[in-house]
Amino acid sequence: MNKVLKGNLIFLSFILLVTLIFIERYNGENILLILSLIFYLEIIFITREFLKYINLGQAIKNRSIFSREHKNKNKFINKVLLEEKLDPLSNVFTRFEFKNNLEMWKGEYTLFLIDLRKFSLINDALGRGKGDEVLREFGNGLNNISKSLASKNLYGVYGGEEFLVAINSKNKEDIIEVLNKLDNLKKIRLNSLNK
Repeated sequence: MNKVLKGNLIFLSFILLVTLIFIERYNGENILLILSLIFYLEIIFITREFLKYINLGQAIKNRSIFSREHKNKNKFINKVLLEEKLDPLSNVFTRFEFKNNLEMWKGEYTLFLIDLRKFSLINDALGRGKGDEVLREFGNGLNNISKSLASKNLYGVYGGEEFLVAINSKNKEDIIEVLNKLDNLKKIRLNSLNK
């Protein structure tokens, strides 16, 4: 005869998406910052007040299935949290993560704002798919520049086609080196439109 557990084993798990809206002061202007957080809540209740009986073997099997699902959900959550740090299109830091990393820097640094002018013309003339391709290639180029330089750099998305660049230096030679590489990146991006 199978042993039975008096009560009911209830597993509840759900994902809660919370959107927080902040208004932040930046260079004298109010900037709306929207932060989406995903909370994974997992609740396991064991109640003994129900009149039902659960086969102990079935309860163990359910727990095993639940453990596998839990591992998959943890992988999903880690992926989502990483995506909150990186812009999924350009693969550079989001503005929020850029700011967090910049706050950890000690000493002086140089900050640039890159605006891909007339970018809306690319979307209008060639379609959003080609525009996304340009942003993806531009982000890859920024990451490649970062790997090739001796000075520490940060890159992030400020807006749709606006990017932030921070150089952990005020040295003129370091700044010129980054500017030259950014100028070359502009040429690479334009070449992708001719494909």
